[in-house]
Amino acid sequence: MGLDSEPGRRKASVRRPLPLLQAIVFVLVITCVVVNFSYFSTRVEPLGPRIALSKTQHAMRGFVVPMFDAMIPIGVSLIQELRRYGNNDVIQVYHCLGELSPLSMQLLHRADDFIEVIDVCHEYVTQGNLTLEQAKDFRNFYIKPLALIHTRLEDVILLDADDILFSDPAALWDVPAYKATGTIFFYDREINENSYLNGKHRWTNDAGVDVEENTLQEMVRMFESERFGLRRNQPSDHVRNSLPFNSQGAHEQDSSVVVVDKRRHHIAMDVLWFLITAWRYRFTYSWGDKENFWLAYELSQSPYSFSPHGTSAAGGRQGHDVQTVCGDIAHFFPLDGRDDILHINGNKLINPYTKIDAVNGYDHSFQASKLTDLVANLPGYFAGLRRRGPTPIMQPNSSCPQECMYQRGAIAVTNAQRQSMVQRISDTFEVAAAVDRHVVVQQGVVLPIVTDADAARAVSSINQLRRVGYQGWVQVYHCAGNFPSHVLQTFVRIDAYVQVVDACQGFILNGNLTMDQIPDFQNSYLAPLALIHTSMSHVVVLNVHAVVLQDPTAVLWSDVLYSETGTVFFHDHHDATSKSFLNHPATYIDERGRSVAGTALEAVVHTFNYSKFNLDGPRTLSPSLKASRAWNHQSASRQDGSLFAVDKSRADKAMQVLWELITTTRFQHGYSKGAKENVWLAYELSQLPYAFSKFGASYVDGASPWTAQYGPAKDDELLVVMTALSDVASIDDLPANVCRRRLEGTTDDATCLDQHNEGAQRLTSSQVQALQVRWTVTSLWKPLQPPPPPVTVRRLSSKTQSRIIVRQLSKRAATDWFDHVFIVFNFIVILCQGRQAYEMLSTMVDPTKVVSYAAIVLLYSVLSPCLVFINNIQTKYTLVCYADALFSFTLSCGHPMFSVAIQALELIVVNPNLVRNNRWSAETLLFARLFGVTGPVDFFVKHVMHLSTYFTICRLANTAHLADSNKDQSSDLQRNHQNRVMRRLNLGVSSGLGVVCAILLGRCLLYREPCPSYCLSKMQPLMDLGCHCAYANINCHTLDIDDPTPLLDPTIIGTRLLSTILIDASPLKTIPDNVFNAWSFVQRLQLLNVSLTTFPNGILSMPHLTELNLRGNNITSMFPESAWPSPLTIAGLAGNGLKSVPWTAAKRGVNIDLSGNPIEDATTLDAAELKLVHRRSVILDDTPYCNVTQDTTCKYKCAPSCFAFMVGDYFCDLGCFTPACGFDKGDCDEFGFS
Repeated sequence: MGLDSEPGRRKASVRRPLPLLQAIVFVLVITCVVVNFSYFSTRVEPLGPRIALSKTQHAMRGFVVPMFDAMIPIGVSLIQELRRYGNNDVIQVYHCLGELSPLSMQLLHRADDFIEVIDVCHEYVTQGNLTLEQAKDFRNFYIKPLALIHTRLEDVILLDADDILFSDPAALWDVPAYKATGTIFFYDREINENSYLNGKHRWTNDAGVDVEENTLQEMVRMFESERFGLRRNQPSDHVRNSLPFNSQGAHEQDSSVVVVDKRRHHIAMDVLWFLITAWRYRFTYSWGDKENFWLAYELSQSPYSFSPHGTSAAGGRQGHDVQTVCGDIAHFFPLDGRDDILHINGNKLINPYTKIDAVNGYDHSFQASKLTDLVANLPGYFAGLRRRGPTPIMQPNSSCPQECMYQRGAIAVTNAQRQSMVQRISDTFEVAAAVDRHVVVQQGVVLPIVTDADAARAVSSINQLRRVGYQGWVQVYHCAGNFPSHVLQTFVRIDAYVQVVDACQGFILNGNLTMDQIPDFQNSYLAPLALIHTSMSHVVVLNVHAVVLQDPTAVLWSDVLYSETGTVFFHDHHDATSKSFLNHPATYIDERGRSVAGTALEAVVHTFNYSKFNLDGPRTLSPSLKASRAWNHQSASRQDGSLFAVDKSRADKAMQVLWELITTTRFQHGYSKGAKENVWLAYELSQLPYAFSKFGASYVDGASPWTAQYGPAKDDELLVVMTALSDVASIDDLPANVCRRRLEGTTDDATCLDQHNEGAQRLTSSQVQALQVRWTVTSLWKPLQPPPPPVTVRRLSSKTQSRIIVRQLSKRAATDWFDHVFIVFNFIVILCQGRQAYEMLSTMVDPTKVVSYAAIVLLYSVLSPCLVFINNIQTKYTLVCYADALFSFTLSCGHPMFSVAIQALELIVVNPNLVRNNRWSAETLLFARLFGVTGPVDFFVKHVMHLSTYFTICRLANTAHLADSNKDQSSDLQRNHQNRVMRRLNLGVSSGLGVVCAILLGRCLLYREPCPSYCLSKMQPLMDLGCHCAYANINCHTLDIDDPTPLLDPTIIGTRLLSTILIDASPLKTIPDNVFNAWSFVQRLQLLNVSLTTFPNGILSMPHLTELNLRGNNITSMFPESAWPSPLTIAGLAGNGLKSVPWTAAKRGVNIDLSGNPIEDATTLDAAELKLVHRRSVILDDTPYCNVTQDTTCKYKCAPSCFAFMVGDYFCDLGCFTPACGFDKGDCDEFGFS
């Protein structure tokens, strides 16, 4: 409210507008637009079948945790710990060249669904980024930076598996330092020794002087910036101030937790690759990987952030020094103002295994009793919170080893922290016990997979094995590079007794295979390679194309042939006319040096290098071979490779020969179609007994006849069908007939399937069902899709699931429950809209906007109950959706947005000088109050209105879908009596409420008490008919009064809506306390030049006062500083008679202007007070302080009654209208002064 007391002291019109209020209005407009655009842009998906996707494939933030087998117990317990703290982000487990066994993979995937296991070395070797020998150098600490470079995640937190967490580390992504630089690094211990970054070297500089420098100084000097397109630069302030650079420490970073935003600073990742693949071999600068992260950012000239806190330790206090804590490294949460411990890097505190070397060596023997020892020896103290700084202790030091935080203080471990550590130890030992209980797999089924389609076939094969009663282990074999990890992980998730094994990687690491040989085994030769690799003794090798109709292990391992020879092989079909493979013509040199014309089989037998295996050679052929059709030139093949059984415990020599065949001999003689002939040949060449079933291969009808095998015993039923399911278009096209069993050597053709041939029989119903299930599973199963580019994971999935659940209920809600749901929802929304209209009447001053809003609410309250009387459900649903969407959007967003737009256009387009119009500003600020939340009820009302808009627009977008789904119910529906009564009651209540509100609105507008003429803006509260003035302009000259305070009586103009009072140049001398009581809602009070001699005590009763200006009075004393109103932030006391500075208030944050006061105590100031003066938080212009000290921060009067801030303040100040003051910089031009 503005009060002007002199005829010439009116407010000058503004020539240059202030942009603050314009900016506020702009922000309001844009905020409303953005919020409401989000409603319209919400995608509403129709109900329908969904394709199941990986739970992690869209994740772009998460954790990276390197592990190897010995770390599995603490690694799995770390995952459990993260989930216990409520974290649901993806966890990527990285390893290098098969460091995780099939058992470890299984334990990881059984522990959590949001896990990805990645062999980073294998992928880089396969892609050609690393050689195999280079990759082996990352089977240690250095896998962490390699994993950071490799991961597809963008927001990454690298964790050590032995981190013990005390809160969800995802909070690190919200730390301001991370948002500013995209990194958070943690400091290592302060260890003062001449090693690593502080290792000493001597070199001769350009001036020929021999100089000593440490490793960090040398690296900074020699870094090849040009390699990365950078200019050579000086080290950053962080480096220059670091302990290693100043030879006060050997280490800088601890990498137990590393937080990086990979979207930024790509050059840092390039430098990191350079460091871990090149410079790590040139300089000894880091114990393990830890220094590489911050160095990559430093050398790439990228910004980075370290924790503001120094390292802590978790352990016990030294007996002779209770302020020194020794133990495992720990870290506080990296934010000033927080003193909670984030984590301990405490391997020995929780590990059930014993570490036997500094890198990856562990004794895997498990003792459950160690749990008690670990719990009993938990740390009792943390080293205190502090900044990083040098230590006086030089290492090595036996009395204070490097694990000790010397004189850093001690903080006791809390009960909650202790319980968290106990839980972590318990989880770790539970996993270790599971590992210890695991029995080495002695027998099982091997399933080799080669192509993408094989993955689907393998899943259905496992499913079929379980259906026929096999419950043992299945090893799914692949060869390096066959499949991405997300496909292989599928197998571990579908069955608890499935292991995924890489047959090639182990042989590569041992040097038995080279990378160039890998393609030679990414085909059917994977089966014999898997047979050699598996540690199982009793093995059934099953082709993924085969459909088992009985448990093959039960049939084959119990057969007499297996017990006698340790093998069961099956015959393939024979073609006596074929001259290929085993029967392919070949010329070879026999053991006597003669050139012999024969077959490929004879060439293999007679030219094999028997001496290499200490064998006598082909002097004695086995009876089985001599009797075979292949040896007698009557067949091109002998063995069916779809199924066979081998006892490896009796086949050492055969496995050695098999390796020779598949790595060497196969390339000399083309004797086998695929790999199937190699296994029986290995037994034959190693002169070990082996056995074929006495029954020949059979046929099953189909587009082309399929191979089938009966069990080897006399009474065995059909055992397996070798399928071509991909050729079957429909389940109705599956085979129905099979040839009867026949002995090997009898006629081998498919004529038994002819329609009139008695050699065929119908498949049993169970056999047909097995084929149908296999076909269905194979057709429907899809492997997890590879991770596509960014979108977020889990939250998107849960949203989708929530929408599906809601929409599953929507059909019933649109029919049986429609009236109930609509009436309740509609009543709540109308009450909230009515409450908003009530607030607008109490706040806004523009009757057009207020009345239009209230009229829309009344119309909605009367119209909406009528809609439920429509009986046609489709018509009703459509009309309700349109009406709800229209009214909800109009009342929650449309009407306020339109009102804001009018205000904004008026300011921006019509008259920018409105920003200095007190009346317009008062009205605008009051209108802006409607957009804020004033209390819990207001919070509820506003959110209900916006949520109703969101839901009604979503429902409107989904109208067509639900209309289609409800076509069968679109006829007129008869409602029961209860529904009719409820609808009529709703109409009566809503209409009655609308009528009452309309009467109250008319009463409010037509029967209100008049306001005085100086009240230029007023509100119309619904229930209070008194005058409520929003802006009053009291001009003492025009009203011919000396004292304006009687006109401020709250019974005349009201009080609760006033926020600003300005009284200038009026000889009040004093103001009664009851007037201040009426101003309890005022936030800004300006009493300028009103001849006050004492400080009005009534000001102390103004609880909302934030700005006080008493310039130009005669006040000589202040009330006690302890009594100053707590919200007060600005106190203008210039031009009074005060002799002291209220320093306590100033130090509390109040900005105080004491210009022109005879201050006596300001000639000598302490450092804190001087800082306030220099910051102009305390202004002492034209005081003894400025006159004596000549402080450059002081500004001087240009005229006796003209302070510096009064010149050019857009108000005409006659005291400043002098040449020395630039004639008030034109503020008085509008009034004829020039």
